Amino acid sequence: MQMPTRKEPEKLPPFTPSPKIFQVQKEAEKWGEMMGVSVVGELNEKISKGKMQELLLISEALQEGRISKIAEQIIERGGVKFVMIAGPSSSGKTTFSHRLSIQLAAHGMKPHPIAVDNYFVNREDTPRDENGNYNYECLEAIDVELFNRDMNALLKGERVELPRFNFKLGKREYKGDFLQMQPNDILVIEGIHGLNDRLSYSLPTESKFKIYISALTQLNIDEHNRIPTTDGRLIRRIVRDNRTRGTSAKATIAMWPSVRRGEDENIFPYQEQADAMFNSALLYELAVLKLYAEPVLFQIGPDEPEYQEAKRLLKFLDYFDIVMPEVARAQAFGRIGCFLAGCCYGRPTDSVFGVVFPEDSLAPAGIKLIPTQLISAAGDFAIAIILIILADVVFKKAKESSLKAKTGFGMVSGDIGCIYMFLYGIGRFLVEFLRNDVRGTVGNLSTSQFISLFIVAGSIILYVINHKKASA
Repeated sequence: MQMPTRKEPEKLPPFTPSPKIFQVQKEAEKWGEMMGVSVVGELNEKISKGKMQELLLISEALQEGRISKIAEQIIERGGVKFVMIAGPSSSGKTTFSHRLSIQLAAHGMKPHPIAVDNYFVNREDTPRDENGNYNYECLEAIDVELFNRDMNALLKGERVELPRFNFKLGKREYKGDFLQMQPNDILVIEGIHGLNDRLSYSLPTESKFKIYISALTQLNIDEHNRIPTTDGRLIRRIVRDNRTRGTSAKATIAMWPSVRRGEDENIFPYQEQADAMFNSALLYELAVLKLYAEPVLFQIGPDEPEYQEAKRLLKFLDYFDIVMPEVARAQAFGRIGCFLAGCCYGRPTDSVFGVVFPEDSLAPAGIKLIPTQLISAAGDFAIAIILIILADVVFKKAKESSLKAKTGFGMVSGDIGCIYMFLYGIGRFLVEFLRNDVRGTVGNLSTSQFISLFIVAGSIILYVINHKKASA
């Protein structure tokens, strides 16, 4: 469907066919239909029935198979030395470059991932947009001459020291990352300008294989409302920038319009020039990203310009609450792993339930110890069961009310996560009294007990916020 632009709402823009993108989207729809998940309600139902792991494994297998086919295309072409990967912000370029590198290695090549971001000019030399803000999306933000000089030197077999860009300091650094290409070596280069020949103007055309990557979300909220691909990428970027670059959600939202303009100018015009395309969107990812995105979005105050966008994203993420039972179940299996390794062990005991660990264990051998790992695992499994029951109630009621009204037991969307935090925090606090391994103290409490108090307090605060939002 062709829609008007915001600048010209009464005029349709010229239609530009994108057959390659269309085929990728059709493939994504086919995958969703195969897994029986096309709307959020169906995703939540799968998770509430304990089928999250199956969904995850199938999704990963489908993507890995597609990456393997792309690697085969590169090998079959012959003479390729530069794999140029491009895509819009937070489309998964870096992750894809590493996954493709593994597949290339499995086909006998020796790949070397290189990020074009490491060739950013120093921050003080970065161009600014019409508002006076740094424009990281334009090609001029890249030291194109240095990039071409280094790539040509590598192509000739010379030894080159590659730069790293320090995003916190805003400058390039050299830390002894030397590279010299051998006959079976291939460079996997990722960056938003990878498909633009101006970036690699001096490299032979036959030595380049171009790949376009994007997160083309195939999941819909319901049968009438789709999930915009840009929302998925924005949430990805909020989480990534906060965790790896020290950037607040407020700053990421503020720069997003500039990022989108840069994509329209520097990325989308070149997408159909790609030799291959890859869709990095995963059916379940928003349910996972919610855990990391919500805390930083809540930091944006109501008096700040970015508040309305943060509020919209938080309401959107409310649909993806139901993944929490899988987190509790995963923790339970993790505690079983602790038991097998002997870490996180308990105090000595004469109880019939005490466990004697072997000599090669991390726990003291030859004496009976309280199996705190198994107690924790049992507690986590119990939490998972409680959450699955509650999630099932939430899902059924939400389905009846189009995901808007209060659900069973007076719950609202978002409560499953709060209940998980509350139960986990209390359980962890109590189990700590039985542990005997060295793990630090804060006053009379262990470090874990001290943290658990904040987890419980945080769950109560989030619960209150959720219910205020629901009644607003």
